[in-house]
Amino acid sequence: MRVLTGTALHPEVFPGAVPGCQKFQFPVGMPEMPPPSIHQPHDKLLKSTFSKTENAAAFFKNYLPEALVGFFDWESLRQIPSSFIDPRFLSSESDLVFQVSYKDHAAVLYLLFEHQSEEDTMMAFRLLYYTLQIWQAFRLENPRAQRLPAVMGLVLAQNRSPWKSPLSLDALIDIPAPLEELLRPLQPKLEFRLVELLKIPYDQLRGTPEGVLTLRALKADPVGELLSAPLWDPALLEAVSGDALEWFLRYALDRHSSREEIYHWIRNVPSKKLESALMTITEQIHAEGLTQGRAEGERSALRKAVLQALRIRHGNIPSGIQEELESIGSSTLLESLLDSALRSESVEHFLRTLHRKT
Repeated sequence: MRVLTGTALHPEVFPGAVPGCQKFQFPVGMPEMPPPSIHQPHDKLLKSTFSKTENAAAFFKNYLPEALVGFFDWESLRQIPSSFIDPRFLSSESDLVFQVSYKDHAAVLYLLFEHQSEEDTMMAFRLLYYTLQIWQAFRLENPRAQRLPAVMGLVLAQNRSPWKSPLSLDALIDIPAPLEELLRPLQPKLEFRLVELLKIPYDQLRGTPEGVLTLRALKADPVGELLSAPLWDPALLEAVSGDALEWFLRYALDRHSSREEIYHWIRNVPSKKLESALMTITEQIHAEGLTQGRAEGERSALRKAVLQALRIRHGNIPSGIQEELESIGSSTLLESLLDSALRSESVEHFLRTLHRKT
């Protein structure tokens, strides 16, 4: 998650001008945002949980510096689409961006989830880039502004081993010893706050029940503890919503190879009502997987049939055609392309049809 702070960023929070500058705002921000369409299971779990402002607020309250937390009006917390800052965030990063008011200003809170197998030693530099993107977006929207919003970065690390990289940008800057005293004060500092799941015991992870369940799952996964007691705590599971149970089970089923072991834990929860809810969701996910598997099998067969029809009619075909067919997820379109392949006068004729239809 990324934590950003600024001045009067949202017109709903601060409809008037900020003293000494024009009205500051990003052209986005809304009361609640649904989880985006994403593919990595940890991204889905994280974003489905912390896109809910009550879960995000509780997380920030527990992991930002205590002295800072008291300044913010947490009722004003709103999520901002991170793709507004940089569209590449949508597919390349696991992040959430929020804004929150304090007195006659606003703060943008930026949370970055780090789940790479090896920690990024240049994390502080990455955060500098993101901060510059935020400021650039801000300036484009507020060209007459005389000041920039403050930015604070928070990194949630799902690492297997203790974090060793610098937590500030100036620690990455190489300055010869004779020039240290002269040059160091002139360098940007840019510190970020690190929440290292590896070092926090399960029972000390804090937040709403949904937030705690998600943090426990993210902590457990890299060390092979998804099927451990802290994750299947009946009191915790009973305290979360049905949606949260579903996202947790989807994550567990995706990340753990033994479905039977998961069923074992479900059958051993003391509450029959909870067991029934967990089993129903698990069976639903399993059924969805079977349906998706059959649909993908149908699409795979259609792709092979198109290629075979082209080879029979025209001999060798460019490898690029197979690659283009692999990118098509519609069975209806593939059926249409099969008909086109059977009727095509040449490979070039089929390619024109393919490009026209896609």
